[in-house]
Amino acid sequence: MPTYDAHLRHLPHPTGDLLFQSAASPAHGGVPVVAPWFAQTLGPQMHGWANQLPWVRTAQGSGTTTAQLTNDHLRLTYTVRTEPEISFGLRVDNLDDVPRRIQLALHPYWAVDAAHARVTGLEGAPYLDKVAGVTRTLEAPIVFGEEVDRVVRTTAQCSLSDAHRTLTFTPHGTDHVVVWNPGPEVCAQDENLGADDWAGFVCVEPALLGESRDGVVLAPGESAEIGLDVHVTAPTQP
Repeated sequence: MPTYDAHLRHLPHPTGDLLFQSAASPAHGGVPVVAPWFAQTLGPQMHGWANQLPWVRTAQGSGTTTAQLTNDHLRLTYTVRTEPEISFGLRVDNLDDVPRRIQLALHPYWAVDAAHARVTGLEGAPYLDKVAGVTRTLEAPIVFGEEVDRVVRTTAQCSLSDAHRTLTFTPHGTDHVVVWNPGPEVCAQDENLGADDWAGFVCVEPALLGESRDGVVLAPGESAEIGLDVHVTAPTQP
């Protein structure tokens, strides 16, 4: 079967493309697949090998695409639905004969006016502030304008809004949501980001990281799956 690029680049919608893509680097944009670990928690590659290897498309039709990737005794299955509603599903099966520790996440770059955007619905949840290196409780909506990198322990529904539209996210099978935007200072110093890229996106990432952010263990033959439903609304015109 021909190989398939599971890194979704565009998500057309009547309100405009829902996804941002940096002109500086193809890695910064769309929806990178994060597996079988997040960051470099369980291995050397940043966010695992899932987005670096070719997938095989196993089904397509009626607004749904499914692809698989098998590597290192793990089988990943990724499903994207765009009709009638937008949803994502990412599953891992342990094909090994020993337990395996894994993490799963999606890393969508949602196209928003970041300077006027806010994430709501996570208030009251504990989070790791990776910029400050401390753990806190979220007391207010998350806003942007400087570097934001927060790993929030929650299973709650949340929303990302600007003046143009609101994206409401309903996660399934997750235990964290990661909210990231590099801010203007990081963008100015990172050659893989355009100087103004920060203003065009916010990442709100559903993730299964494990209670202590060190992964979850799958017994031989066991599986884990995360999902994300996305609902888009636009302000009512006067």
